[in-house]
Amino acid sequence: MKQAEIYRKGLFAGILTEDDGEYRFCYDEIAFVK
Repeated sequence: MKQAEIYRKGLFAGILTEDDGEYRFCYDEIAFVK
């Protein structure tokens, strides 16, 4: 399993996880409100 932190315009947006070829993106709701 691999994890990558995603940043949008320099702000933390969420975490992308890759597990056996399956990709999941968990975003930080607080970052998207701004």
